[in-house]
Amino acid sequence: MFGNDLGFIIRTYAPLNVEQWKDINEKDVEKLVTRSKYDIDMSLPHVHRFVMTKFQKRYCDFRHKLKEYFNKYSTMEEAQKNKPPEVSTQEEWNFLCKHFSTAKFQERSQQNAKNRSGLTYNHKGGSKSFVAHQHEIATITGEKLGPIEQFAELHKNEKNGWDIGAKSKWSSNIWELVSRLELLN
Repeated sequence: MFGNDLGFIIRTYAPLNVEQWKDINEKDVEKLVTRSKYDIDMSLPHVHRFVMTKFQKRYCDFRHKLKEYFNKYSTMEEAQKNKPPEVSTQEEWNFLCKHFSTAKFQERSQQNAKNRSGLTYNHKGGSKSFVAHQHEIATITGEKLGPIEQFAELHKNEKNGWDIGAKSKWSSNIWELVSRLELLN
């Protein structure tokens, strides 16, 4: 519910005519926080950090959605003529179209796509950290998992089985372990 509230605030009130979240001035960010229907004590450092991280994530998600909308058009001019309803003003949409078309943005976008393509597998542990998973499993089973067992736990599930890239990595980890054990004997 809190995340939905922040998403609504971002989509409705956040300024879009800035290059990125950190470029929004502090007063505008404070206004966004006060629009929340929740009573948030921003004087607590951990609360402040959590709320700012959530706002930034929602902002990035919204901008990504707008970038996908922009990509539907073959030219910047065509995109500018077709402002999405989620964007308040034509001025903001024009800014975004120009921003998405800059060489700097294109280079960063291509580099990020290249970096993501280098991921050979994904874990299936959700948003919890590996350490949190390890602690949870240790609490249930009474035993701490080794690195290979933990890898299996986070990259395999009963419904879908192994992530293909993870299965390959799993096999290489097992063979590496077997080789090390053979060297010890």
